Amino acid sequence: MTNAASFAALVVVIFCAISPAAARAQEEPAAARAEVQREATTDTSAEQKIVAATVNGEPLFVADVQRDVDFALRDRPIEVEALRYMKAQTLERLISRRLALEYLTDRKMAASEQDVDLAVARLSRELARRGETLDDYYRRVGVDEATHRRELAWELSWRQFLDQYLTDENLQRYFERHHRQFDGSQLRVAHILLKVESPADRESVAAAKRRAEEIRQEITSGALSFAEAAAKYSVAPTAKDGGDIGFIARHEPMPESFSRAAFELKDGEVSQPVVTAFGVHLITCLEIKPGQLTWQDVRPALHRAVNNYLFDWAADQRRGKAQIEYADAWPHLDAETGTVVEERN
Repeated sequence: MTNAASFAALVVVIFCAISPAAARAQEEPAAARAEVQREATTDTSAEQKIVAATVNGEPLFVADVQRDVDFALRDRPIEVEALRYMKAQTLERLISRRLALEYLTDRKMAASEQDVDLAVARLSRELARRGETLDDYYRRVGVDEATHRRELAWELSWRQFLDQYLTDENLQRYFERHHRQFDGSQLRVAHILLKVESPADRESVAAAKRRAEEIRQEITSGALSFAEAAAKYSVAPTAKDGGDIGFIARHEPMPESFSRAAFELKDGEVSQPVVTAFGVHLITCLEIKPGQLTWQDVRPALHRAVNNYLFDWAADQRRGKAQIEYADAWPHLDAETGTVVEERN
C-alpha cells in the first residue's frame, strides 16, 4: 500500500473516532496576507531576527508572528489582555504549522522545491506586468525571500493535501460523528464553577483544575450527585439550582471552550475541567434537543471544521517527539493551564 493510500485509510479511521475540537481558523494565502501589510522594509534591524520559539532547532521569528497578528487585526482595536492571548495563540498556530509540514514532508505529501520555484516564477511574472520586481515586493510587504518561500511551501503543501482529503465523503462522515456541533441541537447543561485569582495566574488555574478533578471523582464514584456537588462547591449563582443553566446552542451564549466541551458530552456525562475567563468549570449534559440541519445545510462551517481537524491531527503526529523551546521575546501558552506566559523584555 502506498503512503497516500495508507494515509487515506487512516483518515477514515480517524473520522470515525471522536475528534479533538479544532481551534484554528482556515489558513490565509501568503499573497492575501502580504497585500494588507503596512509598508515595511526587510532586515533593516536586528529585531527582524529575534526568535519567538524554536521547533526542532528551527527558529520562528518574532517578526513572522507579528505579521500574522497584524494581518488578523488589520488595525482594529483590541484590549491588552485579549491581545496577549491572541499573540500566544498565533505563535502556537505557527508552531503547529511547522509540525504539520514536517509530517507532510515525511509522508512525501509536501510541495517540492520545484513547486515553490514555479509559484515564485508566476508571482515574478505578475509583478513584472505591474512594473515591479520581487525585491520591490519583498520590501513592500516586509518579508525576505526565505520567509516567502517557507510560506509558499506551507500553502502549496496544505492546499494539495486538502484537495485530496477534504472530500464530500469525509465531510459527511465528520458530520455524522459530530452532528450536534452542526445540526442546530441544543443542550440543557449544568456546571460547577471554581473561581481563580486570575485567568492569567498559572498557579491559581492549576490549583483550581486539580480541585475540579477531585470533585469530578466524587461525582463519578457516586459519592455525590452533580447537583449536590454544585450546591456544595460551585461559586456560580446557579449553585442553588444544582448548577442548571438551561439550554445552550453550540455557539452561544457561553464561551467557546465551555460550549466546545459541552457539545462533546453524552447525556449524563461529566466533562474534564474546562478553563474560561470566569474560572474552572465541570459541565454535565442534562438533556438534548436534536437539531434538524443536514450536512449540506452547514457545508461552509463543516468545511472549516474538517480543515481545522486535519490541521490539528497532522501537527499532533509530530508533536509528541518534537522539541519546542520558547524564548522570552514573545508570549506563549502554558501547556498545563492554557494561560499566557508573558514575554520578558
